[in-house]
Amino acid sequence: MLPPVVMWVDPGKMTGIALYTKFNQQFEVDEYPFQRAGEILWQRMMQYRSSLLVGWERFDIRPDTHKLTPQPDAIEIIGVTRFLAGVFNCRTTTPANPMSPDAYQQAHLKALGWWVPGKDDAQSAANHMLAWMLKSNELPPRLREKIRNVHAPS
Repeated sequence: MLPPVVMWVDPGKMTGIALYTKFNQQFEVDEYPFQRAGEILWQRMMQYRSSLLVGWERFDIRPDTHKLTPQPDAIEIIGVTRFLAGVFNCRTTTPANPMSPDAYQQAHLKALGWWVPGKDDAQSAANHMLAWMLKSNELPPRLREKIRNVHAPS
């Protein structure tokens, strides 16, 4: 059963945050620098508490990680997210594998109105939410109908 509120976090120098509220079927997504992202996480988790399911993109630390992304923001915002989820008794899900929306996923996000042009981290957070909803069979029927006949652009 779809939780009352679902939030997905795409960590990084800019952190994408997507939020879907079931009772009014509202979706919001944007990306923020570290401090603002932490404030939004705090506000949303304090507001929704145990009604909120939180997910985030996994960040793996490997020997070459420093070559890929020089900033520590990704791992730090994951720590903030995990900490606040514990403080406010929010539910969490298994961290998602890193991914960027492919052409097919982009078409779905656009059909849903979840695509934010020029904001890669917001797009990624929205994509993680959609992927989780599809995988767990939690995509609301109204949204499922919107993407039913969407195909990837050629």
